[in-house]
Amino acid sequence: MELLIKNIRKYITLSDDEANEISTYFEKNKISKKVTLLEKGDVSNFTLFVSSGCLKMYSLDENSVEHIIQFASEDWWISDLYSFLTGNPSEYYIESIKDTTFLKLTKENREKMLEEHPKMERFFRIICEYNIVHSRKRIVDLMQTPAKERYEKFCNMYPSILNDVPLKHIASYIGVTPEFLSKLRSIR
Repeated sequence: MELLIKNIRKYITLSDDEANEISTYFEKNKISKKVTLLEKGDVSNFTLFVSSGCLKMYSLDENSVEHIIQFASEDWWISDLYSFLTGNPSEYYIESIKDTTFLKLTKENREKMLEEHPKMERFFRIICEYNIVHSRKRIVDLMQTPAKERYEKFCNMYPSILNDVPLKHIASYIGVTPEFLSKLRSIR
């Protein structure tokens, strides 16, 4: 919970009492590698804060090829926000890449928490805004930035998981084949 409260305090002020109360809305979970937390077609009724380990959110194309949308390692949030906020079925999967500990905030608990602690609305607005900005930047990068730069940005953004994530996942995230990424890494 300390990491969660530290994360929240990056954006808003919380007293120790508020922090203790807010932590009661989260459920601690530990899962092993390759556990699916969300499947395509399910409605996402949660958002997750990763304490340790790593999760990925991805879609599958008609050939069952994974397209990684997001990684979430320690101190990151992950959710299919579209499904979470609208109640519509998800287009994505969320799965653990390695043993992972996370804090789960259900939609129901989130609503209760926001009612009791209105300042958390500001927190979630801020992280949603960052999510939108990051997503737009990533779309532009995929369309306009050379693969080598996309890989370097990935290395800067996710230094803690570089050695833990299979090369094929990194390649999927930056939009290249694993073979091409191997060549990029050898000339780096």
